[in-house]
Amino acid sequence: MRDFRENGAKADLLIGGANRHPEVVLLSYESYLDLMDELDNLSIQSLYAERVEGRQTLADRALEDATSELGFDPDELFASR
Repeated sequence: MRDFRENGAKADLLIGGANRHPEVVLLSYESYLDLMDELDNLSIQSLYAERVEGRQTLADRALEDATSELGFDPDELFASR
């Protein structure tokens, strides 16, 4: 736990399990939040790609307009963190 407290997201992962078989991974909360944020971004990118496929090009439109047209909430997507 000291490594997690001192190093945060830079702390090494701990992998454990019985009989040398990995069953669990322990990571810092900061790393967990970063991972969840990245997974969320990948999910949004995948959904966006699915919705754009087969449509006319959105290149001539403002990004906010294109996201609205595809069913996303621009306020949620472009909110500062």
